[in-house]
Amino acid sequence: MGGSKTVLKHRSALEARPSKAAAARGDISNASLQEERLAHIVRRVMRDFQVSLELDLVAHGVNYGFWFYLRELWQEEGLSQRELSQRVGLSGPTTNSVIKRMVHAGLVALKPIVPGKPRQVVYLTESGRALRSKLEPLAEALNDNAVEGLSPAELASLRASLLVVHANLQRILNARSTHI
Repeated sequence: MGGSKTVLKHRSALEARPSKAAAARGDISNASLQEERLAHIVRRVMRDFQVSLELDLVAHGVNYGFWFYLRELWQEEGLSQRELSQRVGLSGPTTNSVIKRMVHAGLVALKPIVPGKPRQVVYLTESGRALRSKLEPLAEALNDNAVEGLSPAELASLRASLLVVHANLQRILNARSTHI
């Protein structure tokens, strides 16, 4: 019996979602998200950030998947693929694949730690470094536009609240990983 209510709730939520044409015009109401769980709202916000940033990156010939690695390498070069994987929160095989594509795109170079040995670290090329001055301002502008209409106090509260949620989820994940 509860299942039919769930189906009706999801059906009404789907019906309340704006059409693609409405989204293209910018006629999007947040009414469809008002009753959603926080996780769903955060997922939708993240998806909107991703799509918006991806449009900016593609205009500069950069794949969205490269973004997280570029950000880390702009902070510190000479990292191993394992270190990069840990910093961006993606698996080793995923990082290996992305780094290969970044090498092919001319954004990074792999250099041996010890000449003649297979272990390598990742460095930006001049092209990879030059992208920072172009791409970081785009990401900063996107963030600024996304919080337009929030007061500094509201923005500080939002940041603090999201960091608490993040810490709680990390605690839950850590507790679960010890039981595996």
